[in-house]
Amino acid sequence: MTGRSTPERIALNVKLPRGEQGYWRIIRMLDDKGLPWSIPQIEAETCADQAQIGAYVRKLVKAGFARVVAADSLNNRPLAKEYRLLMNPKEAPRIRADGTVIVSSQQECLWRAMRALKGGFNVRELAYAATTDGVTIKEVAAQRYVELLAGAGYLTIVQPRRGRHGMNTWRLKPGMNTGPLSPTIFKAEAIFDRNLRKIMGEPVAQEVAS
Repeated sequence: MTGRSTPERIALNVKLPRGEQGYWRIIRMLDDKGLPWSIPQIEAETCADQAQIGAYVRKLVKAGFARVVAADSLNNRPLAKEYRLLMNPKEAPRIRADGTVIVSSQQECLWRAMRALKGGFNVRELAYAATTDGVTIKEVAAQRYVELLAGAGYLTIVQPRRGRHGMNTWRLKPGMNTGPLSPTIFKAEAIFDRNLRKIMGEPVAQEVAS
């Protein structure tokens, strides 16, 4: 009789940061030096390409978070534009392509609600508490985020579900209420050689939108 195979743990070194929070962290670091910065400088600090970074920087300009301070040319060839921040919040601004600011992501709303519900919560209560005027959280989204955070060691069950339709009651572990910025879900693509039993190449992670 063949049993279920035991999962094999493989070390995975993933290049980070990637995604808007990663770009924003680098932009703030560059701007804090008191000098203009450019898209190629951000690219040098991350694993994303210039098109992705440029799209985010252009949104920052449209929304009034950054401005162009230099756009010179050499031998009639344009050089990279240079920018400075006009506003410098710790958390990355979430901006639509037209420059309008998105107030919060689902993950941010869920994390904020988890931190507030100190007595514990089930998935239905969490989804209700996390829903705002601008963001509607469905139970399935809350369930997915809870499962991922529980698997990462953030949550503990304080009351197991009772009955077929019952729900677990969860609570943030005291040492895992790490701060106001929500833990972010990343996904990574990697090549695993089953003959060598190792990851080949350097996987790149990308932030999962919510």
